Amino acid sequence: MICRQAAEAISRALDEPLPAPERLDLWVHTLFCGPCRRFRRQLARLHAECAAAASEDVPADTPGLSDAARARIAAALEQPPPAG
Repeated sequence: MICRQAAEAISRALDEPLPAPERLDLWVHTLFCGPCRRFRRQLARLHAECAAAASEDVPADTPGLSDAARARIAAALEQPPPAG
């Protein structure tokens, strides 16, 4: 399994159970691939935070992201993906 396949599997695993062979391949890959382990943790956190936010009642006048937060997100999105 290469990183691109692992990223797709990590994403799908949040929505549906993976078949056992794919789950095993992903486990082995992430055992040796630090960037994919980090991606899995980040995506799981994002998934959990979105689910929590969706269940909350947010007042209409709640401010959006700060300019600093927007800049951090933009900088992170400009980083190249992990090799693989």
